[in-house]
Amino acid sequence: MKKLIIALCLIALVPLASVAQDSTVTNPKFGYFSYDEVLKSMSGYIIVRHNISQLRNQYQAEAKRSEDDFNAKYEAFIDEQADLADNIRKKRQAELMDLMDKNTTFKAEAEKLIASAERSATDSLCTLIDAAAREVGAERGYSFILNTDKHALAFVNPQYCTDVTAAIEEKLSKK
Repeated sequence: MKKLIIALCLIALVPLASVAQDSTVTNPKFGYFSYDEVLKSMSGYIIVRHNISQLRNQYQAEAKRSEDDFNAKYEAFIDEQADLADNIRKKRQAELMDLMDKNTTFKAEAEKLIASAERSATDSLCTLIDAAAREVGAERGYSFILNTDKHALAFVNPQYCTDVTAAIEEKLSKK
């Protein structure tokens, strides 16, 4: 009976021994890269930055035009206010306040729209980076590929990890 139990234990250990010999189970491979570095190396990123810059310039030009219009109306009001009847003066003050509120609202909305356009344009590039990282990981047998940006990865031991930034950039340049 004792021999039977020992034999069963040995038979049960055989699969565990073969798993232990599989290097991918006991020694997983890790890669890391800088998402920002890869993003900024893409040709599409230059186009995105250019388009966002143009959009920002358009909004700034419109904000400047509105501000100049407000300033002109305000100066005219200052020059005329002493000669205006109370009701007219109050009406013009209300118009100026309304114009100032609209300008402030426009600037805030413009910043939101620019940020949204930038996120939208960058998201398509990030999708390409994600796909390239998956391809590099699959081709090179990595268990994980981690992002080093924004202090997400405090320490990387180069003995156990590989910087795959260049490999991902190369993969993207071929697309």
